[in-house]
Amino acid sequence: MPLQILVAVAGAARQRLERILAGHDLTFAATLKELRAAWQPARFDAVLVGTHFDESTTFEALRDVLGGERPPPVICVHALPFGHGLSESTMHAFRAACYELGVRLVLDLVEYREDRVGDRKARRILERTVNPAWRRRPSPSSRRVRGPA
Repeated sequence: MPLQILVAVAGAARQRLERILAGHDLTFAATLKELRAAWQPARFDAVLVGTHFDESTTFEALRDVLGGERPPPVICVHALPFGHGLSESTMHAFRAACYELGVRLVLDLVEYREDRVGDRKARRILERTVNPAWRRRPSPSSRRVRGPA
């Protein structure tokens, strides 16, 4: 069953998340205004907010989504490298601030290869974060075919 996910990210991150989350019902927002127009807590199973978010700050978007009553799981996604001179300490501080606001997961896609294997790993983490009971579905190549002995 596909998840209903609000994805608030900039253009380049959008392309990768479309691949990772193929098959789910995705609603994209590139600005805080678009996020606010699309935001309906009961409609979404999860919200993904990118670290690169056009015309807005990530933290303002997070406060909007997390500020209501019983928000869905919120995941912050870092999909593009930070600019020159920003380092691991920047990501550490960013994570701490996100978790303090109530984000369920900060996923650094930069740590995952940009190929089918990396995308599949990221997808499993995202789906399990939204629904811990999510069962890993076997791929067709991993299913065993049983026949007569």
